[in-house]
Amino acid sequence: MFLGYNFSIMLRRLIIVGGAILIIAAVVLVVRYDEIHHAEGKGYDIKCTQSSEPSATTGSLICTAEHSQKAKSGESDSPWWHVFFTWPEGITALAVILTLGAITWQAFLMRKHAKHFEKLANHIVTSERAWIITPPAVRNPKLIATGTGTVFLNVFDLVIKNSGKTPTHLLELSLTYCNMTKAEWDGLPSEPEYEYVSMGGLLLVPTDSIGRRAVLTPSGGILSEQELSGIENADRFLYAFGSVRYRDAFENTREMRFGYMYYFPQGGRVGLEPAGFERLGPEAYNRAT
Repeated sequence: MFLGYNFSIMLRRLIIVGGAILIIAAVVLVVRYDEIHHAEGKGYDIKCTQSSEPSATTGSLICTAEHSQKAKSGESDSPWWHVFFTWPEGITALAVILTLGAITWQAFLMRKHAKHFEKLANHIVTSERAWIITPPAVRNPKLIATGTGTVFLNVFDLVIKNSGKTPTHLLELSLTYCNMTKAEWDGLPSEPEYEYVSMGGLLLVPTDSIGRRAVLTPSGGILSEQELSGIENADRFLYAFGSVRYRDAFENTREMRFGYMYYFPQGGRVGLEPAGFERLGPEAYNRAT
């Protein structure tokens, strides 16, 4: 995971160094080019001719000074590659450019291998990490309405289990079990609002589990006969939802979100399946990292 980060830093440094080398090589080449051409153009040719004017004094000469030509008639410039390879600084610049090319190719291969190892590392983390699952302790509990002279608390019991291959530390838990109307269910916020309590970094080894309980709100666990009838007819809903935050063996903070509705079969499903908790709710209420 840190391999890709370190490689990106190294690659940026190589690019900076390579760019600086190319700039220096370009400056050296330009300076050398100017030196050669300035040296070639600094000579002068003096030409004197006998004056043809009748009034001119006998033996008088007329002289002019002109810049010498870069090459005399019949001579040819040396090829650019000959000048370059016979120039010591040119050989150095070529060596630098070739070295830079080799470094760039090596960086490309390293990047390719780094991506491979990063995928391999991520695969190892995924296969060896801790995975928290949160099923109901009792999936099909019987709902009981409180009658005259009797008190029965309706609760939701949650199991927090490490189904992965390495230990984990439990950090925080939020667990709510609420009795809501159909309008409240339809208006459920798209993003859950959690009230976390600390779990103090409790260690949970692979296959180990602990339990937590939430009492039905807002009635303190009590259901009336009317409310129970509404739940059976899908006019009211019991919904348990929450989140577990934990830290795996690779020091990554993870989260498991869950939402369970107490569902009564309706229509043609009556009698074909038992009433009980099913994983339902918006996507934000049921996801894991």
